[in-house]
Amino acid sequence: MWSRTDNLIDDPKVSVWLRSVTTRSKRQYGYYLKKFCDFSNLSPVELLSLAQSDKMKAKAEMMDFYNEYVRRGYGLNTSRNALETVRSFLGYNEITFGRLPFVVNAAAQFESRRIFTHSEVFRMLVGAKTPRNRAPISFVLQSGQRVGH
Repeated sequence: MWSRTDNLIDDPKVSVWLRSVTTRSKRQYGYYLKKFCDFSNLSPVELLSLAQSDKMKAKAEMMDFYNEYVRRGYGLNTSRNALETVRSFLGYNEITFGRLPFVVNAAAQFESRRIFTHSEVFRMLVGAKTPRNRAPISFVLQSGQRVGH
């Protein structure tokens, strides 16, 4: 059984797959694959075994993972990136799926009622080390623009 304390990189199948992608993708893929393994209680080896023996069950597990991201209010890109990470891992190991039944053209949310607190604004500005990095944060906050989920 997969546990949250296990290190994905120690798995040979995962480390070889992650070596085939860029550094930025490596962090993102590692993060989402870990989230999928925690969600499904499958190790990467168990995931591969499931996908080889029962593609429909693996596909259902992937769609449950995607739907969990949607249910939690994550944006369309985030939800799709999480799902595409699992597909990439399986595809690298020569297990491919046809189309997956998720919404392709979902309506984007451009309005949010959430307003940043003073401490959140302060932490963002402190985290931005240079004036060049502070400028877009300051602009977005002072102009009243908001990000949808």
